[in-house]
Amino acid sequence: MREIKFRGKSLITDEWVYGFYYNVPDCRKDNLRHIIAYPNNGPGRQTLHEPINLDTLGQYTGLKDIKGIEIYEGDFLIYESFGGKREIIEVWYEDDWAAFNFGNKKLSYIKNTMEVIGNIYENPELLEV
Repeated sequence: MREIKFRGKSLITDEWVYGFYYNVPDCRKDNLRHIIAYPNNGPGRQTLHEPINLDTLGQYTGLKDIKGIEIYEGDFLIYESFGGKREIIEVWYEDDWAAFNFGNKKLSYIKNTMEVIGNIYENPELLEV
């Protein structure tokens, strides 16, 4: 069974945070606050709750690339096709199938060569390649 977790860019530090996602009503505005909770390894070891930019929220696929890097929704992967050609694909969650979509490529064909090279939030130019 795959681990369920998310990542998002912190509204406070603009750094990526990884953990469990939830949202709560924001008493100061008529909308929701989007939060990722993650364990604190420092003194007290309490769970930290970081507000994130919802536009950067991505779910973990449960897979890692050839270097052991976790693959999240919104990541760009480069892989080697059967002819030796290297192609870039974007990972996204497909609601109709309740599954992750790897650029309409069959995962078994690309799994042994896929490598995370960026994401749509920090490297949108890769989508144009």
